[in-house]
Amino acid sequence: GINAEYMGLRSIGYKSIAIPGIPFDDKLGKVPVEAAGRVVGRPGLYATGWLGTGPIGVIASTIASAGECARAVAKDLAGKNTSPSEGSRIIIDELKNRSVKYKTWSDWLTIENQEKELGEKKGKVAEKIVDFSEL
Repeated sequence: GINAEYMGLRSIGYKSIAIPGIPFDDKLGKVPVEAAGRVVGRPGLYATGWLGTGPIGVIASTIASAGECARAVAKDLAGKNTSPSEGSRIIIDELKNRSVKYKTWSDWLTIENQEKELGEKKGKVAEKIVDFSEL
């Protein structure tokens, strides 16, 4: 058998992929960001988690990074027109060019409500929908 006391595990293989039109550092495998996930030289465009830091840290640091980025987005949008930014238009265009199915914010809210309804039937707050064919 395996003696877990002496076992070491290594996890490798994560690499972000560049999206045309969005700055990307191939050497570091990440989008160049300033404080709070703001993409360098691209107002209204944000990157968080390993896309913004490269493959470093643990889940807790990724969650903290996402929270900091979300607060920056909210601050940046305060009192401004919240129409889609240049960054979101680039991403949506690229998804369409690649025939990738994506969900809008409105779609996400619908899914969230469905998950809450499914959860209530099971005595839970929500039941995660993991099969896209159910949507």
